[in-house]
Order: sequence, then structure tokens, then C-alpha cells
Amino acid sequence: MGLLAADLLRMRKRWMVRIVLLILLLIIGLVLVGIGHNSAEASNVDYPFGILAALVISASLSSFLWPVIAGNWAGNEYGWGTIRLTLARKPNRIEMVLSALISIMLTVAVGLLLVVVLSTVIGVILNAITPVTRPIPSDLGIVAVKTFLADCYNGLFFVLLAYAAGTIFQSAAAGIGFGIGFGVAQTVLTGIFTALGGIWHTVADHLPEAYLTALPDRLTAPDLSTTFRAANPSEPSIMASIVGIGIYCAVLLAVTLAVVWRRDVTA
Repeated sequence: MGLLAADLLRMRKRWMVRIVLLILLLIIGLVLVGIGHNSAEASNVDYPFGILAALVISASLSSFLWPVIAGNWAGNEYGWGTIRLTLARKPNRIEMVLSALISIMLTVAVGLLLVVVLSTVIGVILNAITPVTRPIPSDLGIVAVKTFLADCYNGLFFVLLAYAAGTIFQSAAAGIGFGIGFGVAQTVLTGIFTALGGIWHTVADHLPEAYLTALPDRLTAPDLSTTFRAANPSEPSIMASIVGIGIYCAVLLAVTLAVVWRRDVTA
């Protein structure tokens, strides 16, 4: 608990984290207001449907925002000097890395909770200005909770990806660049492999992006209009997405822990 408390204290004190969360909220706010002025899509952002819409949008931003925090955190351990403490205390290395990852994921969860609050406020205001009559499903609250957890799960992949890169290359730039670049590269590769067809299409279906995109889409598909965000019938199922993301996360975590455990202080 002492390690986690120290990491959370550093997390609260660093402006980089605040700026990333502020950017997330600004983007979500602007997009929701913009959609609210589109009469054809307004019902998707009115309360309570706006919560689902905001979480879906947040999921699409995961590859651009969370790697900044995770890559910076892992890579800058060398700049802050605390990496020497980590590498010099071999019996505690695993605990220190896990503590850092938990603190980052708690930050991701706080950011998504702020998104829920913001979308609720904007949705209530938009509904008051231009009321939209639409039946509210009885299980909408459960869907919102599941989508929130799915966003956290998706965020875990990008956190581990950037943290692993920052740790392996001992660089914040490498962690951030690899985390963001991988997200962009996946989109390009998915398009190319899908167009090639055959075995390449199968490869595209098992890239992380396929699972990361399908999970929030399938959870919210019954409650958001198909013109806003439609789940593709060929996308992986919810369970397949959970398992696929879990496998990728397990590999990234194993690589990170192996590197930290085997690396020693050299200077």
C-alpha cells in the first residue's frame, strides 16, 4: 500500500496527467454539443443516452491519450531517478511496477468517471433545450456500467503497450510514440489486410483493434442509433473481444515484468 500511495501522490502532483484528462473532457464536450445540434443524432446525446455515446467516443480516444500517461510514466522513471530504486531493489521490482500500473489505471478510471459526469450534465441541458421523446430501456444503467468497464479494459491494453515500450527502451518518447503509433498502424494494416482478403483478412480479424473496437460497439449497439455507431456483424463477439484483449494484455504484462526483473543498474 505504501508503494501505491507514493505513486498516487506523484500522479496527483504532475500536470501532465491533468492536461491529458482536460483534453479528454474538452474533446468529449465539444463532440457531444456538436452532435446535439444535429437533429438527426440529437437523441444519442440526450440524457441518459449521452453517457453511452460519450463512453464510445472515449474508447476511440484511448489509443491517443492513455499512452501519453503510461509511456511518460514508464520512460521518465529514468529521468526522475526512481528507476534506480526499482532496479536496485530486486525483491520488490514486480511490486513497484504493478503499483505504477494500478495508479495509472486508477487515473484512467477517474478520467472516464469525469466523462460520465460531463456527458450527464450536457445531456440534461440539451434535453431541456430540445426535448427528445425516446423510450429508455430498463437495462440502460447496466449497459452503461458494462461500457464503462469495457473502456477501462480497452485502456488497460494501451497502458500496458506504452508502459512496456517505455520500460524496454528506457524512454518516455519511445513509450508514447509506440503507444500512439501502434494505434494508427493498426488502422492502416486492418484496411490493407481486409482488402487483400484470404488469410490476411483473418489476420486483420485478430489484430487488437478488432477486439478493442467491437467491445464497446456491441455493448451499446441496441441503445444507440446505427447512424451514430453501428456494430459490424463480422466483428468479434463480446466474449471473444474480452478474451482477445486479455491475451494481448497478458503478453504485454509478462514482457514488462520480465524486462524489469532481469535488468540491473549499470551506472
